[in-house]
Amino acid sequence: MACDNIAYVKKLPCVDVLMKNAETGCPYNGAKEAYILIHTIKG
Repeated sequence: MACDNIAYVKKLPCVDVLMKNAETGCPYNGAKEAYILIHTIKG
């Protein structure tokens, strides 16, 4: 899900290990907490 130019990843057991150090947040009021996906472009 993307909201306000931020990509969110639903918190699921299958991604918990991969996202364990990720920031979390809610994409909109009333939404469940999700992982925030940050992508850095090197160049």
